[in-house]
Amino acid sequence: MKIKKILQKKELILTAPKIIRRMRKEMPERQYQGFLKFIDYLMVEELGIKKNQIPWLNGSVNKDEWSEFVEIIRLAYVRFFTLYDKQHFMKTIH
Repeated sequence: MKIKKILQKKELILTAPKIIRRMRKEMPERQYQGFLKFIDYLMVEELGIKKNQIPWLNGSVNKDEWSEFVEIIRLAYVRFFTLYDKQHFMKTIH
């Protein structure tokens, strides 16, 4: 049972960038990259995480617990802003 939970967690971590892209699929690539930079800015400024501790900003590709945690934080921010957009900026048909 415990192994199954660990495998589910690993699957989420490995696909976090794909999940983020799917959540923001309506964005053009340039706007999407700007959005991710904004999320990274929030992580640095609001959470106090140093830029060199964020794996995709310092060029690190190793998957340790810290990088997995930071990916989950990024995913949570994206989820928050996606839900906010849906609630407050819904497209209306006239």
